[in-house]
Amino acid sequence: MSGLGSTRHACHCGKSFIRKEHLTRHQATHNKPAYVCNVCQRQFSRKDLLRRHASLHEASHTRMVVSCEACRANKSKCSGGTRCSRCARRGIECIYRGGPPQAKRMLRSDESEAEANASVREDTEHEDGNDELTLLTSSTPETSLSWEVLQRNVQFLKTITIVSPQLNPSSGCLPLGQGMEGIYELLIAEESSLEVAMEKSDGMKGHVSRYTQIYLKNFHLRWPILHGPTLSNEIDSISLPLAASMCLIGAWFQDSKGSNEILYALKVHDILLERLLHSLTEPDLVSAKQAWPIEVFQAVLLTLIFSLYRTDKVALSRAMLLRSGFITILRELEAFNAEKLATHLQTYYSGSYAPYTIARREQFRRLLVSTYQFDSYFGLAHGKPPLLHCQEVGVFLPSSFALWNAYGVDIFAMRQVEEMTERSGVKVSELANHTDTVASTELLVEDVQLGLCNILHTIWVLGPADLNKVERPTHNLQTSLFIQKLDDWKHELDKIEKLIDLENVTKRDAAKHLLLAYRGEDDSAVASLERITTLMQDGIILYYYLKMFHYVSQIIGPGTRIESSEIWQTSKYGREALVCALQILKIVESRVSSNPLIRYALATGVDVMRVSLSGQRCECLARKGQHAANRTHPQWSDTGGPFRIDGTPVCVCKLTFWSDRFEKGIQGQKIMVE
Repeated sequence: MSGLGSTRHACHCGKSFIRKEHLTRHQATHNKPAYVCNVCQRQFSRKDLLRRHASLHEASHTRMVVSCEACRANKSKCSGGTRCSRCARRGIECIYRGGPPQAKRMLRSDESEAEANASVREDTEHEDGNDELTLLTSSTPETSLSWEVLQRNVQFLKTITIVSPQLNPSSGCLPLGQGMEGIYELLIAEESSLEVAMEKSDGMKGHVSRYTQIYLKNFHLRWPILHGPTLSNEIDSISLPLAASMCLIGAWFQDSKGSNEILYALKVHDILLERLLHSLTEPDLVSAKQAWPIEVFQAVLLTLIFSLYRTDKVALSRAMLLRSGFITILRELEAFNAEKLATHLQTYYSGSYAPYTIARREQFRRLLVSTYQFDSYFGLAHGKPPLLHCQEVGVFLPSSFALWNAYGVDIFAMRQVEEMTERSGVKVSELANHTDTVASTELLVEDVQLGLCNILHTIWVLGPADLNKVERPTHNLQTSLFIQKLDDWKHELDKIEKLIDLENVTKRDAAKHLLLAYRGEDDSAVASLERITTLMQDGIILYYYLKMFHYVSQIIGPGTRIESSEIWQTSKYGREALVCALQILKIVESRVSSNPLIRYALATGVDVMRVSLSGQRCECLARKGQHAANRTHPQWSDTGGPFRIDGTPVCVCKLTFWSDRFEKGIQGQKIMVE
């Protein structure tokens, strides 16, 4: 309850209001009426007055047994008919579930009819002339007004020119809902941006601002696709699909999100999956005489990345189509070719102003590199081979996170001279075979992640091993080389982990370079360390996930469903896969993370654990009734037998214990499950 001393919002006419929206509504009465009835052209200063007046033009009040989809989504009353009044005003298609609507008619009272007739007479008192009827249409066959009343108002009706219910793009559409519901309405209305809605609605502006902050805090570090400074200051100027894709991610990552927000975030994602796929098929999307539609591409990529957080089969099917179409477009443009990209940038984004030219260059590099990384993640998560081969990605490595997130020209100038120069001349494809392509002093955590993604194709090339026969020497050699490459990248992660140790971080120059490279708007050492630690965990999980996926593929083939088989209990590959699964579980339990790969890795890990332990005989106790001594992972992988982790046996007798821990870890990723 507001106290006596609470701040009131005063108008220049002397009136004051407790709530700001009431002041805004009152101030509209001082201006020229802004809301016009589409039927009779009467003007109103307030939207609620227009809405009340519009009911006079509708058929007799009805109570709908079935509402149309738009009214159902907005939880509002539906007037019914082949096109309900709400859909007619918004200029959208009126769709009913299960066929045409059924309605129960609720007649107006005599008093309401008299009031309506009086209102019409009042409107027509000043009308005269015998002009011809320009246009008179009705979406309903009946009217609550009597024939006599219509005859009395015929002169008024003759002067009416019906305004088309289609939305006027130049004037913009104000959504009835707020937050994700409002963004959903704007997408349905096919608006071009959020600009008008944010200018006219403080509520919408507040929601979008919150979504942006959450997006930058929880998502931007892993997928730095959008330019942080631009996103913070000019969110209303970017295209609606791009803004919507960013907002739905921000809404999804909210700590406290209502079911309504979740529902509309998923609805927005469904619309984007369909609309963006359609956009990619338009013949005028790309042309040799215009710049590549970067905002469309960014919206597509963010929409695809969000599909990693979904479990709905229809949405995933659409995501697969969008992924295929998007990569096909980029291939046709030769966007992954460094020379082609440089020519395009020189043609459409040339200039001498470094903050502009570098930002334009980086947005394309980051789009392409993140597309490659997403493609690898999507293939790994769903057991599909990646569409992009590492040798295709000839684009140079992006700049550091710090330069990309320089908030202010002065900060940009300072960070530019501190930028690491060697890695800017290295292509993503060159990371495939050499961990020393980039000097260790300039190797960043995301470079290691790209290096790990680069060897994902090898798993499909190797295929399953023939466990019933002596392995071919060539297969053994290829498998050994694959594991060696994985371990080389893990070694790079271990070196970075040592550098950021609290005892070394302020003493070694290499550690200082890391701190400088991961500055953001908050450029403190603590914030940089937090970012590095987050990406380090992602890199280590990716390493163990790839390794586990490889060992599973050696038994049953890549992308094949894991099922119980005796071979899991006797195969070294099965034991190696189980070790990797337990390592992932331990990492996840040590730190909360929103990495979308975690859920898929844990789901694979729990299947590996169940088929490896089920059907075995309990061997965790020695003859004297004591638990067998701990063995190292390599020893157990080679020989099998009793094995413990942190004192707990990895045995069939503890199957429920380990299953519960995996399931708890999966449930801890609720943000990724619908």
